[in-house]
Amino acid sequence: MLADSAATGELVEEISTESLKPANEHTPLNGQEEGYLTCLGAPLNTILFVWFIIGCIWVFSTDETHCDAVLYNQSKLYIIASLCLIPVFICCGVCAMFCFMMAVVVGAEQEKQMKASGT
Repeated sequence: MLADSAATGELVEEISTESLKPANEHTPLNGQEEGYLTCLGAPLNTILFVWFIIGCIWVFSTDETHCDAVLYNQSKLYIIASLCLIPVFICCGVCAMFCFMMAVVVGAEQEKQMKASGT
């Protein structure tokens, strides 16, 4: 269906979503995830997060004289590396989403040009 835009004088295509079927898969994104793993996931993630925070506090509040020096230094290095990787993963995710959105925009523009040229 085409409609005439009063402001610009261009033809604008309206897309109807009435004929689209809802998603049948069970994923967390459409709210239909089922099973006992869902009940275990959130508490387990919470426990692991709290365990990591307590470990960070313990490692940075003690010194290597209270425990094995090699294990202590490796634990400290692991925690620092883990905390440094969080911004890296966030930046990679943002860049990936930006690239995906640009690909969608470029694809839509190419499709629009192909329709305009008649090929």
